[in-house]
Amino acid sequence: MGPEPRFTQEADYIPARLDKHTQRRCSEMAKSIIRALGFDNCGFHCELRISPQGPVLIEIAARLPGGPLQLGYKQAYGINLTSLMADIWLGKKITLQPKINNYVLQKAVFPRNKGKIINISGVNEAEKIMGVWDFAQITTVDENITTYPDIPKPFYYYAISAKSLPELENISKKVEQTVKITIK
Repeated sequence: MGPEPRFTQEADYIPARLDKHTQRRCSEMAKSIIRALGFDNCGFHCELRISPQGPVLIEIAARLPGGPLQLGYKQAYGINLTSLMADIWLGKKITLQPKINNYVLQKAVFPRNKGKIINISGVNEAEKIMGVWDFAQITTVDENITTYPDIPKPFYYYAISAKSLPELENISKKVEQTVKITIK
């Protein structure tokens, strides 16, 4: 998440980087809410905020995750959530077993200070880094940067996968060190 109190989602990790105790508490809460709402034969998307008192529900809906998240699950586990959802609707029995086990990071890199972009370099090189499977430059040279309290626009977005969390973190550092953005 971005800087408090704005609550902008900047990245997601699959699997989540939470300790086992926190994961269990989140799973128990999500299951409890799903039972209470009567979700059945559907995908669901649940967002929880981890507080000192435990997980707090932000959003839950009887729908699959949006944005690039489904591609992230496919890269991480080899699971096609949309296809599985269609199978459920058609009354087919499904199994949700990973075919692969990768670590995935999908991240939008946001500005922290206002100004004007005077140079962007390293984009082509970053796209070619081993482990990068998606990349999009979002801002351009001569563009004025918007930051909080207005809604910020990311500089760029990238998605990476690796066989381990340390390898994933190394690829992420390499991408962010390769892309250089000069602001005036």
